[in-house]
Order: sequence, then structure tokens, then C-alpha cells
Amino acid sequence: MRGFTLSLLATVLLAGPSGAVALDRGGAVATAGPVPPSATATSVTFVSAQEAFVLGTAPCTHHPCSAILRTLDRGHSWVGLPAPLEAVSHSEGPGLWGLRFADPQRGYAYGNGIWRTLDGSSSWQRWSVPGRYVLDFAAVRDRELVAVTTTCTPASNRCLHRLTLYHRAVVGGRWRRIGSSAGRGLNESIATGGKTVWVLIGQRLFVSAAGGLT
Repeated sequence: MRGFTLSLLATVLLAGPSGAVALDRGGAVATAGPVPPSATATSVTFVSAQEAFVLGTAPCTHHPCSAILRTLDRGHSWVGLPAPLEAVSHSEGPGLWGLRFADPQRGYAYGNGIWRTLDGSSSWQRWSVPGRYVLDFAAVRDRELVAVTTTCTPASNRCLHRLTLYHRAVVGGRWRRIGSSAGRGLNESIATGGKTVWVLIGQRLFVSAAGGLT
């Protein structure tokens, strides 16, 4: 599922009874306190029934105003963590719009490129992935990464918008191409259930019964 603005989710998740944080430069925690009224969530990812991470924005004094929040108790309380130093945008906009974690330590913020953390959002680095724009992304059973990418901005009218599906192991290795869409269009979606992965790109449906490995 693409990153999307979660207005209701922002109201429910970001206003847990134990509060959250005020955020400053790059999403780093500045001071503890109530969540700013205008804070918004763009994408949420769960790594267990108790633990989840949210990518969003919050008022700050220095742009970009990206923010990462984490809960360890099913949303009853939240803490702020450092975020990628890149703006958060709407789906298929100029910034980041999606967040996925393979496990509590390894996470990926994607959109206009991709950022990766290996230490639970304590630090983020730009990460290389084929294709400039990552339209959808999934971490399958904390073992395999699956990405749908394109080479030009989704808003461009000068591009064929051919979508390409890649995968690689969470622990390392190179990205491997699985296939591409047959024509123009930005119709894409990734869904997972246990070891089964379904990926729609254009008019083509790819299915893996091996957790995205094959």
C-alpha cells in the first residue's frame, strides 16, 4: 500500500495518553510534551502487535520537518526519534511518503529515493536502489525486501512510467530484477500474507509463495 495521509490515524495514534514529543531539526527529539495540533502522519508500519513506527511531519524551526515516532505499547504512548533529513510529501510527491520496518532495528523510508536505518531510527542514511522513485515497498517476514520503482517523477508527462519490480535479502546482497510493467501507467500495489507476496505493476500480477525470494 502506498504512503498516504492518515488524518484520523494522526488523531488516534499521535495523541496517546502518555503524550509524545515536540520535534526540531531533522526530526530529532527536542523536548518532551504534547503532540503539536498540526502534526500529521503519512505512513505507519508495525513490527509486532505492540511496536509500531510512524513517518510524518511536525512543526519545526528548520526544514525539513520530517518526524519518526515509535510506540512500544500499541499506541498508548509515543516517543520521537531522529528522522531522515528529507521532506515528507503526499503519495508520489517530491519527498518521502512511505515507511516500512523489517524488524525493530532495520527500517526504510521511501519515495523520492530511499533512506535506511540499521539502529532502530537512531540514524538514517541514503541508500541505493534501482530506479529513482520507489512507489511501493515491503519487508517480507524480516527476510526479503520487495520494491516497485520507476526512473522518473510520477508527475512527469515525458516518461513512459515503466514500473520495475526488484527484490533482495534484508541481510545483504544486490537488488535483483523480477520484471517490468508492459506499458504506461502507475498502477502498483504490494500485499503480503505469511510467506505469500502479491505484486501488481501495471496490468501484470506477480506472486511469490516463498516470501519474495522467488
